[in-house]
Amino acid sequence: MIGDRETLYPDVTELIDATRRLTDDGFVVLPYCTDDPVVCQRLADVGAAAVMPMGSLIGSGMGVATRLRSS
Repeated sequence: MIGDRETLYPDVTELIDATRRLTDDGFVVLPYCTDDPVVCQRLADVGAAAVMPMGSLIGSGMGVATRLRSS
């Protein structure tokens, strides 16, 4: 559910809907999502087994970098 091909940001509305549909069909869903806690909670509410919020570059150890992006 890629919303932007350049940044690979997901389309969260479609991601939540797809997660609901897939979990209803018995799939285990592990979505990659934005670092918005509301989106993460909604994904969990519709059945996601776990969520992977976007954060820092893989392997950087910096965690969620929202503060850095907004500076």
